[in-house]
Amino acid sequence: MSESATRRSETGLEETFRRDGFVAVPGLFGEEEMRRISAWTDELGALPEVPGRYMMYFEPSLLRPGERVLQRIENFCPLHAGFAALCDGEKLRGTVSRLFGEPAVLFKDKINFKLPGGDGLSPIRTSRPAGAPTPTCSSPPWSASTRPPPRTAAWISAPDNTGRDF
Repeated sequence: MSESATRRSETGLEETFRRDGFVAVPGLFGEEEMRRISAWTDELGALPEVPGRYMMYFEPSLLRPGERVLQRIENFCPLHAGFAALCDGEKLRGTVSRLFGEPAVLFKDKINFKLPGGDGLSPIRTSRPAGAPTPTCSSPPWSASTRPPPRTAAWISAPDNTGRDF
């Protein structure tokens, strides 16, 4: 993409962000980048539980009683070079910083897994405070350094195994 086309596109993002408080950028990552991100996610999902490092959360398997299914993993960016570079890179942090008009900081890193045997798609299994209205997305991963984190400013959507893109 040419520099002027990139600038026009970014100007559109800035206008949308000011108007709506969020932006969606379909296709932000190409096929090769998504393959890499998917492989990194598989790496994280295969890690053993290690207290005091990344945080892994499990739920009882609905298919195999007595077994657990990985539900989510958090705090992995400090320990995974690929995700650290992705979150701190120009495409995410750089763009978000420009949208905020100040340096953005990573507020939270989290991957939700929707694995066979899990109950992850249940309406009561969402990332939200008890009694809060059901959101359209989970906790925002980025926040500006001087604001509370009420907005989603970066969201990576990957196709699931059905081929649908969420």
